[in-house]
Amino acid sequence: MRHQEFKGFEGLSEEKKAKRLEDILKRECWFLGEKESRAKVKNSHYLSRDWKYVTTIIRNKEQKMFACIYDYSSYEKYFKEGGLVLSLNDRGEGKCIDPVINGKEFPFNAKAHRVILADDPSGKLPEGYEVDHITHTHSDMTREGLRRCTRVENGMNKAFRSHITGDAISCRVKEIPDTKAEELRKQGYLVKKVKGGYKVMKKGCKNACAEIKAMEETLFGKFRYNPLMDFSETWHALILWKMIGIPKEEVMAYQKGYLTENRADICKYYGIAD
Repeated sequence: MRHQEFKGFEGLSEEKKAKRLEDILKRECWFLGEKESRAKVKNSHYLSRDWKYVTTIIRNKEQKMFACIYDYSSYEKYFKEGGLVLSLNDRGEGKCIDPVINGKEFPFNAKAHRVILADDPSGKLPEGYEVDHITHTHSDMTREGLRRCTRVENGMNKAFRSHITGDAISCRVKEIPDTKAEELRKQGYLVKKVKGGYKVMKKGCKNACAEIKAMEETLFGKFRYNPLMDFSETWHALILWKMIGIPKEEVMAYQKGYLTENRADICKYYGIAD
């Protein structure tokens, strides 16, 4: 079963998806108000049914539209009381602009997801760390959708990190702890030091998809790529899931259906069937 609100998004451009999403939010959620900044960015804010999340629909001066969801506590602290305004940067990410502090205007251009994860207006994270978007979309700026990671860890949460060649699978990584290397060897994998890192491989695989899953779970742990949690192309489903309380099983059914219809390569590689 797939929720009726997911219908009608197929084939739409990103901006038309944002417009359709706003039409649903107007009907199903609480409207928190609209504000236009000095930079001619116009934001509309909507509160989720459970009062936990806020979705902002952004229209910038070029009339580009963007939707992002974040925790209500972040809305109160940074966008309602803190004077920051959400806008877009050239990559389609949310950025913070236009703060007015004690009546004084400040230029500001910190990435919004960094502000939220660092819980600081500067958006500065400890040296050596960056932000991993767990759900693979800049629209998700909820705290459970973001996590602090190293550059190496950030590179783990990507599709097709491993390779299949006949009955053999392999994966290259920059770093691998000795404990994980030993664990993989016990499972029958070859761990070899190569230029730029390590190569992990195994031949004679009867089920390559299952072997890749096992190998990546050992190598990457919580940073392993999960195609069903990749909302890069279905960000509207993620926002509706959190904003109007669609059951998770219906969201996952929608994700499976989308992948089956549009990403046969992902389905084959990760063993996904609708």
